[in-house]
Amino acid sequence: MKIKINKQKIAFSLSVIFIALSFAVKSNNFLNSINTIFYKDKISIAKKESERFKEEDIKSHIGEILKTLKEGNDYIEKDIKNKDISKESEEIIDISIEATESIESSIKGLENYINKEKDIKNSIVLRAYYRDLKTYLKKGDFKGADNVLKNKIKFLIKEL
Repeated sequence: MKIKINKQKIAFSLSVIFIALSFAVKSNNFLNSINTIFYKDKISIAKKESERFKEEDIKSHIGEILKTLKEGNDYIEKDIKNKDISKESEEIIDISIEATESIESSIKGLENYINKEKDIKNSIVLRAYYRDLKTYLKKGDFKGADNVLKNKIKFLIKEL
């Protein structure tokens, strides 16, 4: 019973983080476009500091998502070992796919990000791996699902 509650908590946490991160990125892009329209030639220190704090906040949210994805992967891995996938694990996979979309759009919103292109590609590939995982599990191919989870998904999460 405790595992079920934890899986639901992970699914809920991912969805809350996803919504908060989407809002942060959209509001950041909106504010940047307004600042561009009204203050084209004037770049103030206060603006740079607020952008830096917003970028740190977005990076922090991305870190939270990745941490939660790791926890979700642990539960999915337990289900794969037991060769029985619960509805909670299926929900975690679906929310993980949405979370990778959120990570991608968040990275696109960061202006001074060093590995921007590489991490955008990694988030797209990670989303594809979660879809592969979902397909393997629907087919009942637990060996293929275990391979994707351990060798591809966990590796890419470390890279992001």
